[in-house]
Amino acid sequence: MQEISLPLMMRFPFFEWDSMIPPDFMDKKLCADDPCLPGNTWKIMANMSSPRTIKSHLQVPLLPKQMWEVKPKIIYVCRDPRDVCISYYFHSVKLDGYKKELSDFVELFLADMVPFAPFWSHILDFWRRRDQENILFVRFEDMKEDLPSVVQKVADFLGKQLSAEEVMKIADHCSFGSMSKNKAVNNESIAAPESEKAKGLKFMRKGKVGDWKNHLTDTQIKAFKEWTFKHLEGSDFPYYQGL
Repeated sequence: MQEISLPLMMRFPFFEWDSMIPPDFMDKKLCADDPCLPGNTWKIMANMSSPRTIKSHLQVPLLPKQMWEVKPKIIYVCRDPRDVCISYYFHSVKLDGYKKELSDFVELFLADMVPFAPFWSHILDFWRRRDQENILFVRFEDMKEDLPSVVQKVADFLGKQLSAEEVMKIADHCSFGSMSKNKAVNNESIAAPESEKAKGLKFMRKGKVGDWKNHLTDTQIKAFKEWTFKHLEGSDFPYYQGL
């Protein structure tokens, strides 16, 4: 099987997966080598040849300390917190069986009471390390605006030489339209027990910039602005300051 056709969790293992899944998640029958089966992620990582590709949502303090000594290449992606919140809400409805309303989730998000929070310290810890040669800081909005340029930037960072044709081919393959149709990466096989709220929701839902405008109230938008100002005051982080 070509690597490109392998499920994403097998070729790009999720570092903290085993710590996130509830005991009853595995009630469904899974193959012995399914990457979602507890313990398999670690086996996959242990058996991968170098250089390995591993993903994580963990903050700097929760990552293995050896990372700052070995200095593997890290590509960090950030996104407008309002879009993160909306995406995270629908993600939680589909995968975690979240049953409450968006308004409740917004309150949890702004209170940094969701997994992988606090939001701003997560971003700022990596922002302060952005000039280290092993770290590439990328924004979701940049990928949406000019994906080929980001593909080229990533290739340069990884020391890979690509032709203009290869850059465009990769950009097309990694576009939201292509990935949402690709069974190897769209994670449609991973879902919480079906609920009325989750019906019709896709793992890869929209992938747009500014979808928050379709969901947040004026009061919530104001709350995001005040929350952002509080955490970015005195910081040189230049994005999302004008929320």
